[in-house]
Amino acid sequence: MFINPISMNHKSTTPAFQKGLNPEVARNQYKILLTQDIWAEKLKVKQPENSLEKEVLLEILQNRLRLDRFARLNNLLAKLKTQVSYINSLFEQDPSNPELPSLIQEVKKQGNLDSIYKTLHKQIEREASKNKPFLDYFKNIEKLEDDYLEKHLMKYSKMEKFWYQINKNNINKDGNYMTQDLIDIVTQDKLPVVKSVSQPLSKKQLLEKITTQYENILLENLNIYSEVENHTREAYKAKQTLAELNIKDLKRFPDIAKQVGKICTFIENKITYQADKLGDIDIYPIGTIMEDMKRIKFGIKEMKKDIVILKNKIIANPDNQALKTELATKEKDLEEAKCDWEQGLKAYVEFEKINHQRMTDGGYEKEYSYLTTKSKELNKFKDLYNTMKNSNNKIPENLWDEILL
Repeated sequence: MFINPISMNHKSTTPAFQKGLNPEVARNQYKILLTQDIWAEKLKVKQPENSLEKEVLLEILQNRLRLDRFARLNNLLAKLKTQVSYINSLFEQDPSNPELPSLIQEVKKQGNLDSIYKTLHKQIEREASKNKPFLDYFKNIEKLEDDYLEKHLMKYSKMEKFWYQINKNNINKDGNYMTQDLIDIVTQDKLPVVKSVSQPLSKKQLLEKITTQYENILLENLNIYSEVENHTREAYKAKQTLAELNIKDLKRFPDIAKQVGKICTFIENKITYQADKLGDIDIYPIGTIMEDMKRIKFGIKEMKKDIVILKNKIIANPDNQALKTELATKEKDLEEAKCDWEQGLKAYVEFEKINHQRMTDGGYEKEYSYLTTKSKELNKFKDLYNTMKNSNNKIPENLWDEILL
């Protein structure tokens, strides 16, 4: 169930909790107040005004972090359904509307609707199953909200006023911060100064913002264990993302391109310098494991295609024993390949842990953490390995579709 934002008509200040209020009640009130748009793809967050609010906010963000993909998929499904509903209403009420052809074309580009709906529902169910404890956390807050409203421990007016304050002082107005970014900002108490929407960034502020963005984008998408020596492709894609994020502001300063170029080069050199400092430490070359895993993954994809073809042939020729034997062999090979990939994952994560310790022992923990903490690929492997360990050292079958993407 999605929690819709409440209207923002009141202009009062954030309500303070009554003195002497039961600490558990105060904590629960904050849980209710701070989750009013918890399923938005880009969350709205204001600067915490006291230690309890900060503590509860971080707890909420940590739980939501594990559900970012769940929220994104649900929002994608809702958006698509809204588009289709709008098109259907135009067909019925205004079939000559000039918007209709482009809207239809936009939906058609996404492919077969039934197939998309089925895929999205399947992915959403998988995310819900995989992250059940985190989803239950927010379901319990929904129940808590109903209970507190009924017992008059929470009022709609208080929720509305608090929501107004979140929107007014939202540190994520431009939607540039993902959940992990917000956790980092709140944890470090380095909250950006809230600016009015009507006040565009100055050139200096834009350059500072671009510097942080480019560094984060590169660190998220680079894997220092990759056997690819030249990361020009990653840098090019990062610059494209950077341009997309700041397209409006960049147009206001047509002479800024050279300075942006210098910033990008500076960040690239900074990352290279930090990586070069690690060269003297003896570590496991797990980049070779990653390449093996890529080859195995490609083989699994091909085997799955072959199995689908064989199954269709058997449907057409149910008495063909040769096809059935070939299918059994192919399915056995597929399971063995999956086991090989799982062993690669285990080796990759466990050797990375040893490498991390060796970097720490060698005095390079700070540099190593800088280069790896935000790596999407490395974090994905770690999460997947933890899931595998909790599932009898086997990757749950419902996760393979996502792995093979």
